[in-house]
Amino acid sequence: MEKISKILSQFQKENHYTYQKTADVLHMSKSSIYAYTNCLQNPTMKSLRKLADALNITVTSLLEDTTEIEKEKKFLIALRKEKETYDFLLEKPEDKILKIKKFVVENDNEF
Repeated sequence: MEKISKILSQFQKENHYTYQKTADVLHMSKSSIYAYTNCLQNPTMKSLRKLADALNITVTSLLEDTTEIEKEKKFLIALRKEKETYDFLLEKPEDKILKIKKFVVENDNEF
């Protein structure tokens, strides 16, 4: 649960919290916060929900690497700014993606 460790460490650092202060704010025990932060113990589902609620994030955010998700979000935001391209892709997206892939393969030397 390295992701949880990173999130808790970042939370502590940003707020200048000790383990005890973090535990108080998150309504958990100091030993649990220490164990999660140092990857000594995995939280239960109940604890995951409690952590997520207290940190105002989703349980999924605690568990998965969101790097790819963030890249996709940024791509979609940029794509929406290009209205013509965005509209083009929305009409039968599977067909359009195949056409784009084919174009890229055929013109790979030009990029």
